[in-house]
Amino acid sequence: MKILIVEDNPDRQNKFQEILKGHDLTITASSKEAVNLVNASKYDIIFLDHDLGVDPKTGEKTERVYLASGPGTGYEVAEQIPTSINKEATVVLHTWNFPGAKNMAEVIKPNFEVHSSGVPHVAPFLMPRFNHIIKAIQEKK
Repeated sequence: MKILIVEDNPDRQNKFQEILKGHDLTITASSKEAVNLVNASKYDIIFLDHDLGVDPKTGEKTERVYLASGPGTGYEVAEQIPTSINKEATVVLHTWNFPGAKNMAEVIKPNFEVHSSGVPHVAPFLMPRFNHIIKAIQEKK
């Protein structure tokens, strides 16, 4: 499967690579690059983080979490998905920022699938069902 991972944390990027070994992975930490990728290449799955280390109000790098939705966050990417060549892709939000996840889910609908107890946020490294999600997506194709 062709998978786009939008994640700024190098440890989490490595974990995605470990878990998804054998798939065609594209990994980026930049919302700007992710927007370009979403509009240029078709993916089966898009894993989308919200807080990407850029403060949407200042445009500066930050270690802060629970950022507001805006430029430099996963929200910027989510806005592009419904009108991109990836409008049919399965999107999995993997953020601890629930308000950000909610904002992303609202702009992605109706293509968004909820995979975590009915709420649109998934923490893949603490989630025992991660492989179950991948299997369900593969069976759906």
